[in-house]
Amino acid sequence: MTPFFHGLFFLCVLGAVVLASVSVGGGRPRRTGWRSAATVAVGFTGAVALVRPERLPEPVIVATLSACIAALQLVRPRNTLPVALFGGALAGVSASLLQVYGLPAGIALPLAVFSPAVAMLLAVRVPDFAPTDLQEEALLGLLAFSLLTALVPVMAAGWQSASALNLVGGPKVDFALPAWTLTLAIVSIFLGGAYATWRRR
Repeated sequence: MTPFFHGLFFLCVLGAVVLASVSVGGGRPRRTGWRSAATVAVGFTGAVALVRPERLPEPVIVATLSACIAALQLVRPRNTLPVALFGGALAGVSASLLQVYGLPAGIALPLAVFSPAVAMLLAVRVPDFAPTDLQEEALLGLLAFSLLTALVPVMAAGWQSASALNLVGGPKVDFALPAWTLTLAIVSIFLGGAYATWRRR
């Protein structure tokens, strides 16, 4: 197991809980909660049917989709069905990852769905569990972690290729970070600071 595998597992667990609670929290009507719960169940069932422990999805693909869903919810917070569907799918992927860790399917499946189900129940029953400001912070954290999970394997693969070229006597490769990576980091820091300042106004 590589560190990227563990990162994918943490992303799936974190994303499932955040997206499931966001889809029903924030003072949304109770009928929206039932619809979101059914959508989460559809996403979970579909992921369990499609994803197997022997054919796991690429971490980059899952992380990129997770970042897109988190960003979409931050921009259009009223559209909760894609959030609920993908949250359920992440829980389904985590069930397959738990089986890779060695748990039997009979334990992995209920364990994977337990956390998002409890988060949804608390978000519906307890008004202060998932207020709007907390949802935004959780989505920003999920977005940042998703981008990190998506970028690190690509950067690591590039550095490994550069090391291989140096070992076989190829031209010396500069290991400096590419300009787009530095730009993304600077923009992310700036946006995070601007958001924190705006929240404290």
